[in-house]
Amino acid sequence: IGCDAILDDCSIVNKVGSKMIALAAKQLEIPVNVITDLWKIAVQGFSLEEHSPEEVYAGMEKIKVLNPYFEIVPSELISIFITEEGRLDKRQLLIKLEEFWRKLMPEKKLKRRGLANL
Repeated sequence: IGCDAILDDCSIVNKVGSKMIALAAKQLEIPVNVITDLWKIAVQGFSLEEHSPEEVYAGMEKIKVLNPYFEIVPSELISIFITEEGRLDKRQLLIKLEEFWRKLMPEKKLKRRGLANL
């Protein structure tokens, strides 16, 4: 699957429907490969944008409509990341993420949230 952003725990953000594909693949024991560039590391946090409910439903009934374009695919559903630096497992990707952040903000102490969870 593709990837719009890489989060600090190796989860990804991608178009709605990606998580369902990953869940189905896991159920069928099919590996989920994420194809991404490393520059897609989410900087300064990440929020999922919502769009107008009227794009989905403009009827008269008073119902609550959600219209997200993106969703989070948890890292436990992902098998491997295919990047411009080759095939990376989660541990290798976390090392790349850490290198990126150290270059971007050398003065900040990094929390190793992702590595602790692997």
